[in-house]
Amino acid sequence: MRIIPGKAVAASVSGMVVAIAALPGVAHAATSEEARYTHPSCESSTSCGVIVMGNGGAYTLDWVELDAHSSQPSNAPDTCSDIDQKLTREVPSGNYDTFVVPASCSYKLKLKILSGNSKDQNLFLTPGCQIIAKVAGTTSSNSWKSLEISALSSQVPTNSDKKPIDGLGQKCGKLSGAYPD
Repeated sequence: MRIIPGKAVAASVSGMVVAIAALPGVAHAATSEEARYTHPSCESSTSCGVIVMGNGGAYTLDWVELDAHSSQPSNAPDTCSDIDQKLTREVPSGNYDTFVVPASCSYKLKLKILSGNSKDQNLFLTPGCQIIAKVAGTTSSNSWKSLEISALSSQVPTNSDKKPIDGLGQKCGKLSGAYPD
């Protein structure tokens, strides 16, 4: 386990290391990384992706957490079940936390607004995919603002909508419906 505040993200995708110093799509809503978790297998693995939690609200996030679901797809690496990571550094408005984690895995992204409510969202991460989740609003009235999905490089397989997919054709992004925790 490694948490490195304020450093560039590096994830290996199809044998090629992709570095993200300024995350595309985040700059307008988030300007500074508060904390990062990089799973040890992602320092050399070709099956990882990036999940970014951006705070676009008029509040501070108390913490951000990423947990693997207890049930994973058949092609999920064994390392999926290792993920149960809480970043406890506060995330002021305009900033973000980053997770570099194994893929093809399903996760629950959770956050707690300081003096406010908690929120969560079920996600599926494919190799070489970047998910940028953002929240907006006030402490008492807030919502998920957006979920931006993109490939970390042109070598990442995509579907006709240009969304990253894994070897089984599963699409990176939000999981709909109920999902086991």
